[in-house]
Amino acid sequence: KKLLEYYKPKILLGLTATPERTDGLDITQYFDEKMAYEMRLPEAIDNKLLCPFQYFGISDTIDLSEVRWTRNGYDESELEKVYVFDTQKAKTRAQDVIRNTIKYVSDIDETKGLGFCVGVEHAKFMAKEFNDAGIPSIYLTGNSDDDFRKNAKQRLVSGEIKFIFTVDLFNEGVDIPEINTVLFLRPTKSLTIFIQQLGRGLRICKDKECLTVLDFIGQANQNYKFAEKFRGLIGSAKKSVEHYVKNG
Repeated sequence: KKLLEYYKPKILLGLTATPERTDGLDITQYFDEKMAYEMRLPEAIDNKLLCPFQYFGISDTIDLSEVRWTRNGYDESELEKVYVFDTQKAKTRAQDVIRNTIKYVSDIDETKGLGFCVGVEHAKFMAKEFNDAGIPSIYLTGNSDDDFRKNAKQRLVSGEIKFIFTVDLFNEGVDIPEINTVLFLRPTKSLTIFIQQLGRGLRICKDKECLTVLDFIGQANQNYKFAEKFRGLIGSAKKSVEHYVKNG
């Protein structure tokens, strides 16, 4: 912001992958309120800049309608309680995730996946459940050292492990084109974060036909706006969800 307000260029070109900012600020004010060009997911896929994806919204066994809601969305500590520490429900949900993963991916032996979790304990729990089911997996957190992270990527690409479970560690700045499966294991309020996480699997890679996305959707709090996620998938900031529903 300081740079943009200090310099007075004749032409200022801005490039961003996330025009809808989480802080709600409008960046077009620095560009004469104009957007020179906009390319959303469908167009990028049509132009073969990103790989196509298949999205499955799967019924979740956990009811989140009574989980405490804060200004930033669900209370993450409350989410982690139901996803990890409510033992029977958490076990049932994990088994359901595993069953659906095996059902929807084309070949579990060829899977190179990321699972986005609500917190560290949730990531640990899911990695253990997958390992117990015979699907080699690890978890990564912000406390994991650089060598372990680098080694984790290599192990995933080589096929030694099938899944890396993480919190928000791989939202951006990570390029693993081989990723072909993404598991959304928690509700995400931010459209920006949702698109960033989806994007981890949209890199084009040889012999990769498409990305498989499994989104586990439970009974939600009335404040949770699923339409925002839908808007991210259809790739339009200009047209309303109602437009697409009306026009099929």
